[in-house]
Amino acid sequence: MRKLLLLIIFLLPSVSFANDEIQADRLIQKAYAFETAGNWAAAAYLYQRVASLSPTYRGLATFKADRARLAAGNRPVLQEVPPYPGRDLMRLQAAGVEPGDELKALLESGPDAELICAWMGTLQLTKAANLDLYYAHCTDAELSNWPYQHTPSAQARLMRAHRMHGQVRFNAANAEIEAIDASKLSAEEHCDMEFRKGRTVYRLRRRDDAEAAYRWVRDNCSAYPGVHIRALYAIGKRRFEKSDLDASEAAFKALVETYPDRSHADDGWFYLARVARERKDRKAELAALEKILKNYRDGDMLFETVWEVHESIYRADDFKGFVKAIEALDLPDHDNRYYSQGRLEYFLAAALTKMKQPDRAETYLQRAWKMYPFSFYGYLARIRMLETGLTPAPIEVSPDAPNWKSDGSLNQTASARLLRLGLPELAADASVELGDSDGEKWWKAMAHHMAGRYHVSHNIVRRQIPGRPWHQPSETSLVVMTDQWELAWPNPFGDRVKKAVDAEAAQFGTKAVDAALPTAIMREESSFIEDVESYAGALGLMQLMPRTALAHDDDVSGAATPERLKTAEVNVRVGVDHIYWLAKRFDGHPVLMVAAYNAGSGAVGKWLKRQPNDEIALFVEDIPYLQTRDYTKRVIGSYAAYQWMNGNHQDWDRRVVLPAKK
Repeated sequence: MRKLLLLIIFLLPSVSFANDEIQADRLIQKAYAFETAGNWAAAAYLYQRVASLSPTYRGLATFKADRARLAAGNRPVLQEVPPYPGRDLMRLQAAGVEPGDELKALLESGPDAELICAWMGTLQLTKAANLDLYYAHCTDAELSNWPYQHTPSAQARLMRAHRMHGQVRFNAANAEIEAIDASKLSAEEHCDMEFRKGRTVYRLRRRDDAEAAYRWVRDNCSAYPGVHIRALYAIGKRRFEKSDLDASEAAFKALVETYPDRSHADDGWFYLARVARERKDRKAELAALEKILKNYRDGDMLFETVWEVHESIYRADDFKGFVKAIEALDLPDHDNRYYSQGRLEYFLAAALTKMKQPDRAETYLQRAWKMYPFSFYGYLARIRMLETGLTPAPIEVSPDAPNWKSDGSLNQTASARLLRLGLPELAADASVELGDSDGEKWWKAMAHHMAGRYHVSHNIVRRQIPGRPWHQPSETSLVVMTDQWELAWPNPFGDRVKKAVDAEAAQFGTKAVDAALPTAIMREESSFIEDVESYAGALGLMQLMPRTALAHDDDVSGAATPERLKTAEVNVRVGVDHIYWLAKRFDGHPVLMVAAYNAGSGAVGKWLKRQPNDEIALFVEDIPYLQTRDYTKRVIGSYAAYQWMNGNHQDWDRRVVLPAKK
């Protein structure tokens, strides 16, 4: 009896703990319901109870309780919690006075800058420092409409110029720069201003003025490597474009010799290889490549340089020489730069095919496909194999990949528990408490995906997690492979896109467009944010310009007004109609259609007349607009992924490999 009593006493804490957590699960569901209904007082009370019951939920529940108190007009407790979005704003609001010195740091680097700006817009600001910060980081009003009797400082104008440039508002950025009294800036700020001026007026097509600004930075700002390096690079690139090879070489040599360990060094060697090629100095060209191979193997210019140094051999139809040169190089196993992934393998296979060595060609095609399946060259490699009766290797997916619902340390986090409770929005909020391991990043992506925040989830996968989504996950990852693909390539508007494509096909008389193509374009254009508006005025999921939309809105009820273009119902239908028009213009060639969607059909028409390449891969490599070249590769890679995920594992769109010209 005594032993039984001791056992009961020993178990009591764990039983109590379990009961507290069960109760916390129930209460957090009720608290969230009150919050969404706008009953802030009830939500605050329940969230605080959850925080007292559950160590797992404590951070999220404490933050939510404080925010609900503030919304209810009460003073928050402001206990220390992880950096939830809105935490810093809440601290400022709770102070009840115009913010002080901490505001500058929060606006410049904090996660709540947008929220803080919205709040500041509701205040009657009086302090000069805060007016400067508001002007620099928040307001979109031009100086003539500035609502305050305050002249912004030189520093505020410089920060605003940075913001305007980042928003692709180059005239506004230049206006701020021209209004700056440089004598009021520090030496470092003056260097920053001149460099920003160079970048801005360059985008305004004032190339000579831009170069003059860069030269000033080169001559006066060696104490500030951040701008000095980029000025040297800009001068070298500009001089190369003007065929002033001596000046270009001098700038890039200064860059690589002064800053051999900085990020632009491999770019410098890349251009030195280009300079040598223009001079037909093969020895110097190969020496530049060797420098990158030796010292910058992890940089993003290695495979790009390999291709540029050796592509002339391929284009001269010296296929044997091309294969020999590439195979002699000691290259890394994987190309980390998306735009060049699989390119060498694809052209090696093409060369070997010309040399009538199909077995060796297949080896490289299989490698391009297996290593980079959902990439531009992975796509081309797969279709080339199917054309010749070869069987592409299966994508290697481990059947033992752990499921995200399995037991594990991540499965006990607040985010995981909230997903199981059917509260994905709270789960996404709680994911801020997770760390930076690959497994935790996958979990963050999953939580945001299930909350419908696709622009967050797919960018975590795309930009933060190394490797490829179809690769075997790390041991700490709790996401199965199919889930990983869905996170990387979400398809929240798939049904609507399919209906639009089917409707257009009925009008067109044939299914000229696969539903996967508009989805791939949508992923690139808007990250699935329905009401997004670019600073250039492009609207909605397909980022349509209003004028373009009005030419393709016959199939929607009423005109495609700017406001209506911010809805999926109108935007998808109009966007698909535009894509079908491009299909008619370019005979259904997906690559040409994608390039035209980005650069305009007129530009692509000119390139087709000017460029001699029938091989579609060479046509893409020769697109003169770098942004369009990279855009085309990204979209076609996603086109592959969406076809696969739509269940099409065999009959991919073979028009992708058709010649650019008939």
